[in-house]
Amino acid sequence: MSDTADRSINGTVEIARSPHEVFEYIADPVRIPEWQPDVRTAGFDEPAAVGVGTRGREVRHVMGSDRSFTWEVTEYSPTSATACAA
Repeated sequence: MSDTADRSINGTVEIARSPHEVFEYIADPVRIPEWQPDVRTAGFDEPAAVGVGTRGREVRHVMGSDRSFTWEVTEYSPTSATACAA
């Protein structure tokens, strides 16, 4: 039996973009397949302003087949992304 408790890997990535630009990128579901290769497609159910309660869906390749998932935005704070810039 191996002891894996309390082991972690930490790292830092510097992105040559403002926190606002990074937030917009990761909050856009159309871009999810660019950084999550098992996601085939993703998007919002209705074109509207993004906020708490906005719903979307994605098709993800799981265990050898494509499966559809639905989700809902439960927290959305684009202004806090700019507050993280130090």
